[in-house]
Amino acid sequence: MVAESASLYGRFPWWVRVATLTVMRQYTDTGAPAWEPDDGAIGRANLTRAMRQHGFTDFKDFHRWSIGEPDEFWKFVIDELEIDFVRAPSRIRGSDDPTDPQWLPDAGFNIVTSCLDHDPAAPAIVMGRTSGIETVTVADLTSRIAGFAAGFAAAGFGVGDAVAIVMPMNIEAVVAYLGTIAAGGVVVSIADSFAPHEIATRLAITSPVAVITQTRAIRAGRSLPMYAKCTEAGQTPCVVVDAGGGAELRDQDVMWDDFVVAGSVLDPVPLPAAAHTNILFSSGTTGDPKAIPWT
Repeated sequence: MVAESASLYGRFPWWVRVATLTVMRQYTDTGAPAWEPDDGAIGRANLTRAMRQHGFTDFKDFHRWSIGEPDEFWKFVIDELEIDFVRAPSRIRGSDDPTDPQWLPDAGFNIVTSCLDHDPAAPAIVMGRTSGIETVTVADLTSRIAGFAAGFAAAGFGVGDAVAIVMPMNIEAVVAYLGTIAAGGVVVSIADSFAPHEIATRLAITSPVAVITQTRAIRAGRSLPMYAKCTEAGQTPCVVVDAGGGAELRDQDVMWDDFVVAGSVLDPVPLPAAAHTNILFSSGTTGDPKAIPWT
């Protein structure tokens, strides 16, 4: 590794320079990095600004502070992220137990509010489709999320209910994800590449009230079934995005446009910090996948 050197790397050691920027590093035969940020880039970096704000010039000291004074450090992070609270937390941690810190006791908030707290005219999603580039503004995304959250409630779903998303990364997936959390639900993330039996295993573990999917996916010019895989995986009701190809729905299923409630106003449900928002999974390479609750 490259040793710290004030003469070579300036005021900050090399590892601070690397930490301040997300950089793809390529190495020569000598092991030297192909590129290093200059002093101007380092001076503008978020980490540098945070250190300066708290009177630190050495990253090791800054790191020691973050460990020694976790409540101060994490309050700084929460303030920096501008998390919107309906009810402010009474403190940062409810416990000194590092395995169960009980974050933000007594707080009430929905992280979707903070996700959408931007200039309404700013682009929120830029997506490539076969027809070209589609841009969704923050205002448009907010409206779409409101429609999904209202559909969630109209379907009789409530706080804590799980909704599985089995579809590619597209605009509807983002809307379903944030719409579910806004309504107080829990997202179950299932890769769209999974075979029906793999989807079925994850549905059995989490018991979602619905599966969000689409009629098909197009990859490398091939039409791949999506809705058909979900119906083969079980009897969980599906909300289906029309991606072409046609599909004859089962009685318990509904098309996306019939599920969402257009013209709705977004009113995210306040939740405690410990509320689950997402269920992830281990790979399942050594047996059944393990569910990983995300708060």
